[in-house]
Amino acid sequence: MENHYSNIEQVAEHYQVSISTVRSWIRGGTIPFIRVGGMYRFRMSEVDAAFVASTRGTPPVVPAVPVVPVPVVPVVSVVEQVALAGPVTATAAATLLAALNLDQDA
Repeated sequence: MENHYSNIEQVAEHYQVSISTVRSWIRGGTIPFIRVGGMYRFRMSEVDAAFVASTRGTPPVVPAVPVVPVPVVPVVSVVEQVALAGPVTATAAATLLAALNLDQDA
């Protein structure tokens, strides 16, 4: 099996990860590969050895995209919500509410 080369799908299946994870390992230089006709090829023994040498036998973890917390602002009314959006929006909302009140009086 030493002369056998695997493709990217076989590597992903072997390590039970997605193809995009294998591509990120390629971009990061984590796993050795060769290109044959524009396609990636891997010797599984070399990939396994690279993991043993760099991560003590476990595949590297691809960092997740950081989650930015969104502040929660309690809102009591629509007017407060519009006021929080900014002065231009608040003025437009006040004009709209005044126009609605005029229609109700008629």
